[in-house]
Amino acid sequence: MDIRGSLSYRLFYFIPSFVILGVWGAYMVLSDRLFLFTQHWTLSLTMVFGSFIAGATSEGGGAVAFPVFTKVLSIPPNIARTFALAIQTVGMGAASLVILNYRVPIVKRAILFSSLGGAGGIVFGTFYVAPHMVPAYSKIAFTIITLAFGFVLMLENRYHGGANRFQDIEYTNHTTTASLLMGVGFLGGIFTSIVGTGLDFLTFSLLVLYFNVSEKVATPTSVVLMAINSSVGFFVHHFALDSFSGATFDYWLVCVPIVIFGAPLGAFVCAGISRERIVAMLIFLILVEFVSTLLIVKFDGFSTILAPVLFFALVGIFYLLHRARQAKLGENESARGPTGS
Repeated sequence: MDIRGSLSYRLFYFIPSFVILGVWGAYMVLSDRLFLFTQHWTLSLTMVFGSFIAGATSEGGGAVAFPVFTKVLSIPPNIARTFALAIQTVGMGAASLVILNYRVPIVKRAILFSSLGGAGGIVFGTFYVAPHMVPAYSKIAFTIITLAFGFVLMLENRYHGGANRFQDIEYTNHTTTASLLMGVGFLGGIFTSIVGTGLDFLTFSLLVLYFNVSEKVATPTSVVLMAINSSVGFFVHHFALDSFSGATFDYWLVCVPIVIFGAPLGAFVCAGISRERIVAMLIFLILVEFVSTLLIVKFDGFSTILAPVLFFALVGIFYLLHRARQAKLGENESARGPTGS
């Protein structure tokens, strides 16, 4: 279904956002908090871009919020992380409604199994990993992981393009597929517990590089995934850790009216553009993130060694996923025979 079709569909597209806007507006007026916009307008401006990117690409809003908040606005990483989870719950949740309501193609098995693994990873990472992370290292790790994926994605699209891309996961072993998705989901959940995003990105990588799923399908899949798992992370921080308060809550309030329209708009646009443009958008964002890290983050002796080691290790892993996919496709072609029967 073309979600850019009739006027009635376009109006329906905005209904969830207007409902949330009404509730938010009533709270802001009754609690006399509209003055927050004069104090934190830079955050609202940041999420104009962050929310659109969250809905249109495999990188959540935290992929913009976390580096800008921590590198440019000097907001502590733990606050930026909690904010990312909270704002993605609203923004990517609204985008997910658009995706589901208009039946945009998604990989349902990936959402199920990666979400299960991701929930465990977020809980484990929140209590046992994130508290021990050095702030600068979390920024650098985020940059290196995205850069490694961008490098492999660029090479793959240069030499293989979008030929023979799938709309869903093709597999012969249900257990192996579920285990891979849950395992990547768990790792992505740990990373999400540190910087507020990651599960969507790593699952996207697995879908594209190993399962040969089109980026145009993997992207909305990752949006729905991040909406679900951001909700899990937000629940943990709000109810178990009581960390969604004070400045974090104020930051969230000034960004809600932005993301409830920006993220669905991103999903809306993504459904109507080519996969080549989606890939180009991803690579551009990754390069911006990489350059900003080089210019802003101070590397110590350990991180100077760790960064390139991590980069080449991840490139190797992504490349192995790609090669495994190519081998699997070759086996399938051989099984079909020369006539494809």
